[in-house]
Amino acid sequence: MPPFRGTCCVHIDMNVYSRLLFYVSEIKREVIVKTVLMLLVSAASIAQAILMSRTVNSVFEGSPVRQVLILLAGVVVAIAVRCLVLRFNETYTKTMAASIKEKLRLSILDKVFQLGPGYMSEKRSGKVTSLILDGVESLEPFFVRYIPQILTVILSGGFVFVYLARYDLVSSFILLISMILCVVVPLITVPIMSRSVDDYWTQYSQMTSQYIDAVQGMTTLKTLNAEGPMGMVLYKNATDFWHRSIRNTGISLTNSSLMIVLSVITSSLTVVVAAIRSQNGAIPVAAVSAFLFLAVECSKPMTELNNAWHASFLGISVARDMFDMIAVDPPVKQPKHPVRAKFEEPLPTVAFQNVSFSYPEREEVLHQLDFTIDSGSMTAIVGRSGAGKSTILNLILRFYDVTSGCIQINGVELQKFDLESLRDQIAVVFQDTFLFCGTIEDNIRMANPGATGEDVISAAKAAYAHDFIMQLPDGYKTVVGERGYTLSGGERQRISIARAFLKKAPLLLLDEATSSVDAHSEELVQKAIKELTNHCTTVVIAHRLSTIYDADKIIVLENGQIAEQGDHKTLMDRNGIYAELIRAQKEAAQ
Repeated sequence: MPPFRGTCCVHIDMNVYSRLLFYVSEIKREVIVKTVLMLLVSAASIAQAILMSRTVNSVFEGSPVRQVLILLAGVVVAIAVRCLVLRFNETYTKTMAASIKEKLRLSILDKVFQLGPGYMSEKRSGKVTSLILDGVESLEPFFVRYIPQILTVILSGGFVFVYLARYDLVSSFILLISMILCVVVPLITVPIMSRSVDDYWTQYSQMTSQYIDAVQGMTTLKTLNAEGPMGMVLYKNATDFWHRSIRNTGISLTNSSLMIVLSVITSSLTVVVAAIRSQNGAIPVAAVSAFLFLAVECSKPMTELNNAWHASFLGISVARDMFDMIAVDPPVKQPKHPVRAKFEEPLPTVAFQNVSFSYPEREEVLHQLDFTIDSGSMTAIVGRSGAGKSTILNLILRFYDVTSGCIQINGVELQKFDLESLRDQIAVVFQDTFLFCGTIEDNIRMANPGATGEDVISAAKAAYAHDFIMQLPDGYKTVVGERGYTLSGGERQRISIARAFLKKAPLLLLDEATSSVDAHSEELVQKAIKELTNHCTTVVIAHRLSTIYDADKIIVLENGQIAEQGDHKTLMDRNGIYAELIRAQKEAAQ
């Protein structure tokens, strides 16, 4: 896929333009229907113009009144047909726009899911949100208006040229040239428009990101009494965006006005040339009225094409960001011949064999790790902040692939497993539980969409969450707020554990699941976790070391390497880093 950044504006935009045209092949049915409707509208307008021309000629020639009335009736029919088709066209336009935007959004969202947490951790969520929502809205005019309008101008313009060429080839060529210019000139102005619109979209994305940060960080801003400084930042962003908008509108209107003037001048010139040639006897007088009415009808689709182009230019700028995202290779890829993961019998054994890993453009995080997590055992991973503990879980989940070495589950390399089936076999309880805006029942059921209501309740009971859920106003039907902030940290953790119970996965990953809960909640969470770990292989990232005394194996990381490993007693007797961490926590608790 060709790069789009770091090259000249014309090259960039023509690349984007051609790729957008390629996407038209994916929606050709919608484009064809829309073009046919617009051609019918244009045909009715052309028929009206031809009939009006003949009506005028009939009046000047002194034709019978009956003939004039028949021609006028034809004009009325043409107007009625145009109105009827316009109504269907407007209705279909809305349907087509909704369909195209749905396909685009699903395509972008699918790519975001492919890129995974690693990509999103390096991007501002506001920018991605702007692309999926407002960016796709900006692409609508290109597909719904501009592409069908180009086809309409070419086909209807071609017919008008052939029809008028019968009267006078010279005047017809002037009209044809004006139509060609209306298609070509906007493309020539791409470099000027590109810089303006790029600035506009960049500023808009940044402003959206800042506003989302401010809303999500409202509690922090209030606590730090920082609403004023943040308000000034948002005010500056809004002001900058306003200036960009005015500048962008000014350039767009100037360009649009030039196109309108060009269309009017060439249409008028066509009629003038036809009149002069009629006066010189080169064409009949009756032909002038045909040029007069049809030149006006030709200018209408050309003006609409110009409007559609300017309305779609922001979308072309947005498309560059969209294609940039699509061009990014996912950090992990589905194998060509995937192995379906099924770890229930026996329970999974996870082996790290000389594993090293570094995040993109960063120093090595893990260095030559060599250890085994035995089937059905509980293995705890401890160490100071930044030692690489959570990275190990990310590698098991295959959010990233190892830089060197390999990870095996039951003797099969992790990279050979089908990604979806692999993650189906893993349950995770993170330190920071994410709940979606919806009911508690729906949030628990996400772990197993096919679960019944009874299954959800059983999982909640096993996670010691049932009692507090039943105390809520609507029980399991209670709607939790965004990110679940209407619940306490301990309650959110127990819902996360309920998900793990409901999923019944043979491999369980616990990422500091009790580090941010109070003593009462920790006791309940620990009881739930103990029951949960009885039937699976468990990997625990521990902050509170008192929770892993019973672990079968404890691995101590230091600077991305294994410093010690063994059970609690063995490591305490060794009096090394682990024993030092235990003493430090006990002293801090006193």
